[in-house]
Order: sequence, then C-alpha cells, then structure tokens
Amino acid sequence: GCPPPRKPYHVVMTAATGIYQEWQSRIAYYHYLKQKKAGGPCSDIGGFTRLFNSPSAAPDKLMDEIPTLVVKQLGHGSCDECDHGFIVMNRPWGAVQFVETEHFRNIPEEYLFFIETDHMMMRPPLNGATPEKPVGFGFYYMISTDPKLQPVVQKFLDPAIDIRTVDNVGPSPLLVHKAMLKRVARPWWDLSVKMKHDSDANHIFGWVLEMWGYNLAARNLGIRHTVSQSIQVEPQGIGTDDMADKDIYHYTFGLSLPGGWRVDKRQYYGGYPADHLRSPPACSARSAQIITDLWTEAAQQISNWPRRVEPIAEDPHAGSPFAKLLQLPVAKRGGVSDLLVGTGPWAWGRLKALYFFSRGVAYIN
Repeated sequence: GCPPPRKPYHVVMTAATGIYQEWQSRIAYYHYLKQKKAGGPCSDIGGFTRLFNSPSAAPDKLMDEIPTLVVKQLGHGSCDECDHGFIVMNRPWGAVQFVETEHFRNIPEEYLFFIETDHMMMRPPLNGATPEKPVGFGFYYMISTDPKLQPVVQKFLDPAIDIRTVDNVGPSPLLVHKAMLKRVARPWWDLSVKMKHDSDANHIFGWVLEMWGYNLAARNLGIRHTVSQSIQVEPQGIGTDDMADKDIYHYTFGLSLPGGWRVDKRQYYGGYPADHLRSPPACSARSAQIITDLWTEAAQQISNWPRRVEPIAEDPHAGSPFAKLLQLPVAKRGGVSDLLVGTGPWAWGRLKALYFFSRGVAYIN
C-alpha cells in the first residue's frame, strides 16, 4: 500500500469537437500518461476522463484512444440549452451533465482535477485540496477589486460577502472534491447564463465570463480556494524562465520571438502541427524550448499522428559559449532588472528594437 496522506484525484479534461481540440486532447493525454508513469503507483494522479461535449452526444474517433464520457453540446442561439453565442458555455453545461451520470458516481477517486485540452502536465501535481477547500490557479486577470471589474463583480456577488474575499481562480486547473463539484455545477451554469444576458458582464468579462460564472457561484456558496501559482504557468510574448516549479504548461497564449520564430496553437485551427517543430533561438526564455519539446515529443510518440516531417537541422551554434551561458540557472533579480527582463522592443538612440532577456542578455533586431 501507499503511505499516507495520499489523496488520489481523477483527471477530467473538458473538450469539444473539431480537429483543433482533437490534436490538443491527444497531446494532453500523452503527457498525463507520461506523468502518471513518472509518479509511480503512489502519486496522486489517478484515472482520466475526457468530458467530451458533442452535438447529440455523438462519439468521435478518439473514443478508443482516450477514456471518454460524451455529453450533449449546447445548440447555437439563446434557448435554455443554447450557447448564447459563446462556445465556452459548454464547460459548465458539461459539468451539469457530468455530475448526474453513473460514470461520475463510479469514479473511485474522491477528488477531481479539471484541466483543458491545451494543458500539458510537466510533473505530477500534488493534491492540496480538502473536502471544504479546492485548489485553483491564481489568474492575474481575475482580480475582483480591479476598478474595471469590481462594479460587475458586485452585481453578481452576494452583498453580504466582502469582495476582497473573492479568490482570483477559475474552473480550470482546479482540484476539487467530487461532492463540492456536484454542489457548484448547477449554480455555475445558472450564473454564467445570467451573466450572458447582462450587457455589462458580457462586455467586461468577455472571453473569461464562464470563469467568473464559476468563481462567483462558488463564492456565493461560501467556498474559498487555496490559490496556487505553481499549479500551472501561462507563458506569453517572448516567454518566461520561471518554469522550474510548475505543474502544467498552459499554452493559451502564443510565443513570438525576434527573428520570426513563433509557436501559437491558433496556427493549427484547421490541422495538426508537425511532429518536428523548429527550435527557438538560443537566446529565448526556457518556456519556448519547453513547449517545443513537449509538443514534439508527444507528436512523435503518438501513433497515427497525421503530420510527419523530416527532423529539422540542429542549431550549429548550440554548443557555443553564448549558448552555454543561456543554460545557466537564472539568478534572482531585484529592482529595475525585474521590470526590464522580458520586455521589448525598446528604441534607444540609433537602436530601433532592443529586447532584454535574463542572464544579462540583450538582443538587437
């Protein structure tokens, strides 16, 4: 047996139809399997379910590859079971259906770990949740006291609740007890629909509206969260070196570097990425090489990956002194350097495009 205090969780990946979601789902499931094996039998990682929203609950071709529960996808329009012009409404709608199924009741783990198709596990996350307190990621754009957000948040928050006690989390990634999900699923859906009918909420919350639906539904039920900054990382722009203690790589934002190198999931709306991606420049932040490696490894190892290409030639400067400098650990910074690292382009005298990186590196385009 495994030593206490092991608290296994069941991974639930919300997914929808289409090639775009299909290739992401396969990559996410590959990295789940890899981390489950790496963690061994006593890690907290348990079973896996792809919670698949599909028109008329129709199965797809991944049913035999990924353990899947099919639920009905919302129709288009503004009916009671429609998406109100916002496809992500299928996430709370899927949760409402999920908690009423025999599949849900038969999940042996007491906890659930909600992820999305564009999540890649980099290490086995520990379960820090309790029956009373879930664990969520702290999003910088989910601050209830932000002057732009606060008036709309207060519209939907119980007036008896202090707005400063609203945790800056969403419904994914989320470690939550099964009973708590069952308790919050319907209020999450109902509040999301109510927000879609409110012009202020629809405008101000925008693409994160259903996240606020979960957030405020949970808080109105008296739920507080443990807010974690290590459960995932969301690199964007030129990326980040802050990767060492992160559990999940969430590639919701694209990376774009000087010289034309770019990785963005939106490049592959209509088809699969290749099984060999071009490596980022040697001076790039760690996140650029990590996403390249994670995508490439999964695509090469998954059988029947439809887009195979020849390996791309290695960077001839990979062993140069400069490249070795970039492999050194990032020193702790402070003051002005904290503000400058990761910024650009700057104009300075005759320099029209100056970028600042970690390890004392600057790049002139």
